[in-house]
Amino acid sequence: MAGRELSDVRLTLIRMSDDQPPLSPGGTTPPADGPEEVEGVEELRGGMRGRWLVTTKRSRHVWDLDAGTYQRLPGESSQQFAHDGDAHRITRVEHWPALGTSSFVWFDDPGHPESIEQYRISSPIRSITRLAHDPPAP
Repeated sequence: MAGRELSDVRLTLIRMSDDQPPLSPGGTTPPADGPEEVEGVEELRGGMRGRWLVTTKRSRHVWDLDAGTYQRLPGESSQQFAHDGDAHRITRVEHWPALGTSSFVWFDDPGHPESIEQYRISSPIRSITRLAHDPPAP
């Protein structure tokens, strides 16, 4: 997948049925009168725009490519890390999110941004969907 241009990224539309949960507690939910179409992609790449919900088996991750931030929202059975739930300015990306693989992102440590970086490596990614502009609840 390396070297692919943004125009080469295949976009797909996913139809949400009424019995599926919303994408995020504070985000897009299906309307009462029927299913809603949401944009899903196979991968995120540098130069892309938008807010994206990246879902793994036990956690959700918000990649806000407009703001340049990353946020980890662990599930109940997921290991907890310092600074979970906070949005962090992305300093570099080793591996962009792609379906079936793990992402690897670096960000400044909130307590020592000039001297310490934190990183997160996700478990294999199950879905990547565009979010509405309201942030999801932690």
